[in-house]
Amino acid sequence: MFVMLMFLATLRGAIPATLAWLTKRLFDTLEATFRGTPSATADVALPAILLALGLVSLVNHLVSPVHFYLTGELGRSLTVYVASTTHAKLDSLVGLRWFEDPKFHSTLTLGTQAAQGRPLRILGIILTLVRDSVALGSLLGILVRLSPFLALLLFLETIPQLSAQIKANQQRFRVATRTAYLQKKISYYDRLLVDPHSVGEIHVFGLGAHFLHSLLSSYKQMHGEQRRQEGAELRGKVLLGTLSSSLSIILHVVVVRAVLSGHLTLGDVVLYTSAVRAAQSALSGITFAISGLIENELFFASFRSLMSLPQTVKVSPQPRRVPALRHGIEFRNVFFRYAPDQDWVLKDLTLMIPVPGCTALVGPNGAGKSTVVKLLTRLYDPTLGQILWDGIDIREFDPKELRRMIGVLFQDFIRYELPAWENIGLGNVDELNNRRLIISAASKAGVHETIVRLPRGYETVMSRWLGEDGRGAELSGGEWQRLAIARLFMRDADLWILDEPTAALDPMMENEFRDRLISLLHRRGCLLISHRLSTVSVADRIAVLHGGSLKEYGTHQDLVAAGGIYASLYRSQTNEGRTSSRLAESGGYSWCVT
Repeated sequence: MFVMLMFLATLRGAIPATLAWLTKRLFDTLEATFRGTPSATADVALPAILLALGLVSLVNHLVSPVHFYLTGELGRSLTVYVASTTHAKLDSLVGLRWFEDPKFHSTLTLGTQAAQGRPLRILGIILTLVRDSVALGSLLGILVRLSPFLALLLFLETIPQLSAQIKANQQRFRVATRTAYLQKKISYYDRLLVDPHSVGEIHVFGLGAHFLHSLLSSYKQMHGEQRRQEGAELRGKVLLGTLSSSLSIILHVVVVRAVLSGHLTLGDVVLYTSAVRAAQSALSGITFAISGLIENELFFASFRSLMSLPQTVKVSPQPRRVPALRHGIEFRNVFFRYAPDQDWVLKDLTLMIPVPGCTALVGPNGAGKSTVVKLLTRLYDPTLGQILWDGIDIREFDPKELRRMIGVLFQDFIRYELPAWENIGLGNVDELNNRRLIISAASKAGVHETIVRLPRGYETVMSRWLGEDGRGAELSGGEWQRLAIARLFMRDADLWILDEPTAALDPMMENEFRDRLISLLHRRGCLLISHRLSTVSVADRIAVLHGGSLKEYGTHQDLVAAGGIYASLYRSQTNEGRTSSRLAESGGYSWCVT
């Protein structure tokens, strides 16, 4: 398709000079006939010229739709290819560090913009450059016969145009770089004002006008930057337009004087005036094409930066096979911080997670519990120390293979706006179409009965917005949590990690979940993270983190008896429960949430 487009561009470039020359021949033949001095071949030449003009005109009209179709087809192929390349690169980044870096997201915004729209734009620029270069070469050849000096002057006109265009493109790129953050803010406010998960609170608290003001302020800031750049560009274009018009007038004056002095025929007038207009148009097209290539190169620098991002976790070129977990996982003298200029999140953490059985991880906010999960799933690597899988450093494994051995329920799990069966099946994409396994996982999580009552059962889309004919469904927080638990149960993993698995469950559901979890842990390990110590009671052992270090380790009874951090947390939650009970009794409420 590209070769065909190049051929068509070359053909289109030759058409203006061909039409100008044929028109000259037509007028010269007609002039000779009117003067009564026709050539011997005039009767033959005139029909041939008219036929040639018709054929060239036909080709000119046919080339455009074919060019349009091929450009669209090639553009679609390029867009899919570049988009797949971009997302494959992002998916290959096994660590999380880049995605939590604000600077990366500016590069990502510019890089993905370049990847999505600019391949087709660059294709158009290349074809324009070929077409106009062919046209200019043929047209300058015609103008040199009139005046070599003026032809050279016309060619030199491109230098200030090209310089101004390059400068304008550089300024546009700088503005795009400066406004990338504003574009993110605009996107956020725009989504916030229409997202059904946020609109309710915005209406209740009367925040619509506030966020609309923030949205419009961001637009005003971004448009101010763009307006200043475009104003400077406009002033440059006015000056260049004046220069181009002056040169065109000079060339027309030269043609008229040559006619009046008898050096040019009527056909020559048509030829040269047409050539001047077409040559200026071709020169302008070439100028824009060259500057456009330079501008797109600036944007593609961000795309190349995106594609050349290194891994932030170690990926062994010859990874070891991940063995079935038989004994447990050990954090050995692990230190970790997210950046060299930040404080340590984990400090000399040594922790054993035996298998089979359940180890609970508790501690105040900021103790490092979520960071333990990120390190264990190799979203980050320890700054110092080791994490051992049955005595083998997990950095020796392929991260993707390691993750297949681990099932995770994140505290901020994703609520996929997809059918119920797919929401669950995504826990094990290799078994995505195994309906028996999906129903089994839903039953284990206690959400099967909820799903079968939905409008289309397991086919129901978990979103009213994306549901066909309004037949989607919205689940409660507890129902969503059980759906996410079912997604975890899809994976027959050696280790399950559950981060706040009962945060949205009521006490009855929590008790039911604990019983189900105990029945499923007979041959695997479990790391349970929770602030609710009622959930922690299912654990065989409890590890207490504080300040990034392990402070206490033992059973529930041992830690309560020791009177340390865990005992203090336990007494605090027990007292809260008693207070809630007294409030319920005195107020006559069935439930009292504190």
